[in-house]
Amino acid sequence: IHNYVDKIEDLVKFRGSKYMQSRICDCYISIKQMLENNRMVLFSGTPCQISALNSFLNNSYENLITVDIACHGVPSPGVWKLYLKELSERILLGSSVMGVSFRDKKFGWKNYYVTIDVNDNMKQLQYSVPFYEDWYMRSFLKNLIMRPSCSSCPVRNGKSGSDITIADFWGIE
Repeated sequence: IHNYVDKIEDLVKFRGSKYMQSRICDCYISIKQMLENNRMVLFSGTPCQISALNSFLNNSYENLITVDIACHGVPSPGVWKLYLKELSERILLGSSVMGVSFRDKKFGWKNYYVTIDVNDNMKQLQYSVPFYEDWYMRSFLKNLIMRPSCSSCPVRNGKSGSDITIADFWGIE
């Protein structure tokens, strides 16, 4: 879920790779209210989310900074639901997902794990496997589960209208 913080120490909530599309919910409405109350806003998201925000606002604001990511697409939310359903039936047995780390580096940067923390009737459980053993992560890395619309996205490659574009350059060496 797209959200906001207003304290530097809360930025830690946004760390980590997120290999799924976030739900915007009422984020754009909240941003417009903050901007009109002269609050500084830094909004980050995919190029299509930046473009959608700019269209929604239909105005430029001096107190808005937008940051998009170099995006190669996002997986279908339906695939994520299928993945969680399959994990629930096979491993997590109806547990509630509390947190997801797609690149858990507990065993190093190159041998990262997919880790899902769950709560199952007051017990903390964890699903954690090397990325190459997890079908969702393997499918993501091979571009097999991307939304079809992402391949023809009109706002990729610097066309979103963002102020800043960032990328992680994972494995650039």
